[in-house]
Amino acid sequence: MTLFGIEFSAAQTFLFAVNVLVLLLCIIILRRLGKLMPDEQAEAQNTQETGLETKPMDQKSSQYEDDELIAVITAAVAATMGKGTQEIKITACKEIPRREYTGRSAWSRAGRNEQLNRYI
Repeated sequence: MTLFGIEFSAAQTFLFAVNVLVLLLCIIILRRLGKLMPDEQAEAQNTQETGLETKPMDQKSSQYEDDELIAVITAAVAATMGKGTQEIKITACKEIPRREYTGRSAWSRAGRNEQLNRYI
């Protein structure tokens, strides 16, 4: 098959068609997901109609999220160590400030360190 003076095999043409179909499906899915998400205008209209406003996160919900975070960390540590969650007690956790490679994620920094340490 020749298109614009470029020769393509049947397999290349088929793969191109599959790529286009996958791209179109992704676009359709993203558009439908966008319709499901509430927009700011609809939220403002609902606020005016009902007279109820969404309140910012209070301290109780923040404490609830901290408790969930500690539960997830406990489960991860227990799974890694091969022990039960009753045997492990995490009392507190705090975020460690980034000092090197600012603007990079932890995975990015770990990958970079692995690449650098490979040659040392």
